[in-house]
Amino acid sequence: MIKKWKTIENLIHTRFSTVLSKIFSDGYNRGFWFWENYHPWDFIKNALTTKEGFYSDSAFSTLELEVSSSVAKLDFNVQLPEKAQKFGGLISEGLMGRNLSSWIQTLLMNESELTRCYAEDALLRSSAMGSVIDLLSLLSGLPFSLNYVSVQERR
Repeated sequence: MIKKWKTIENLIHTRFSTVLSKIFSDGYNRGFWFWENYHPWDFIKNALTTKEGFYSDSAFSTLELEVSSSVAKLDFNVQLPEKAQKFGGLISEGLMGRNLSSWIQTLLMNESELTRCYAEDALLRSSAMGSVIDLLSLLSGLPFSLNYVSVQERR
């Protein structure tokens, strides 16, 4: 049984997280200068802290407060120094809390940040995201207990 769970954990860390990372990276505005190191994690942080161009230090809903708390916890975790690791940690937290789909939906509600960070034809801005969120919501009925795995350990 433990071997099965390790296989599922590996599948989530290697395949599932990679696919979500590609979705969040598609059409991402990388910045003007070649040395700028933007990552979808920057969008996630900004989507939770800006509302229609104004900085806000408080959440507008319980769900937003929940995802904001998880993002802050991951952002300050020194054991996850890379943005990709923090992104993977958010996926794991969302799956374990059985609310990944609602977290993503919350992030996508910040229309101004979504428009600022993503090209018009990006997957996150397309109608296909509704189907992706519906599929992710199916996972909310499944229990997960996952470890955060660094990028180096996945290889």
